[in-house]
Amino acid sequence: GSQPKERYRLPRAWCLHLYRYHARLWVDGKLFSIQPGSVTVLPPDVELDYRFEGRSEHTYVHFNPAAREGGAGSRESTPRVKELSHWEPSRFALLEATLREAVGWFGGSPRRAEVRVWDVLWQVVSGPDACEPRVLLKTAADRAGEYHGLAMERLTSAIELRLAEPIRVDQLLDELGLGLSYNQTLRVFRQHTGGSIIAYIRRRRVERARHLLVRTSIPIKVVALQVGVPDLQAFNKLIRHTTGLSPRALRERG
Repeated sequence: GSQPKERYRLPRAWCLHLYRYHARLWVDGKLFSIQPGSVTVLPPDVELDYRFEGRSEHTYVHFNPAAREGGAGSRESTPRVKELSHWEPSRFALLEATLREAVGWFGGSPRRAEVRVWDVLWQVVSGPDACEPRVLLKTAADRAGEYHGLAMERLTSAIELRLAEPIRVDQLLDELGLGLSYNQTLRVFRQHTGGSIIAYIRRRRVERARHLLVRTSIPIKVVALQVGVPDLQAFNKLIRHTTGLSPRALRERG
């Protein structure tokens, strides 16, 4: 059959991609060879044209770095990065784990996630040879409140990383093994977020969909897939119910 492909541009956002597959990528007509361990940082408003080879799985973030205010001696706050770099497997795995950690924090701790993304970007700026393995140690919390906070952080992180997939709450909790009963988890989650787990998942899907609709030109049907609502009718209903606009109208309003 034909080789899977995808073409789009992100008018307002930079894009950091960590790849685990082989592909060819044209950036405004310039060809790059993608392979497992490749890292790209791409500026806004360039046409990206991918040709995939097999399963295409990657970790990515879209970001919009604010420029530092001008003044005598001020410097640009956005790091100048290489267009493409290739990382040794163990160092790439560390870099990807750090970025996935950041992605997991976006729902509950967005500022913390942003700091983590900048950490990844500076590692990319420094290049593959400058990234030394680091281990972050955590001790078990003694007080129940601290333990619950860590448990909810794990839960919201897992949700964030699975937004593109069907999520069954009972199955997810079984997999995570948080050490709390089902009812305890629901109660503690409501205390920490002000709502139910189902409502939180729905809200995060809408927020991610809004970002992709407004900040990128990714087709609406692909956006629906990326937020775990592949049925277009259900996706339209969810966006309209939450924002008062259809996905197309939301994209046009910007």
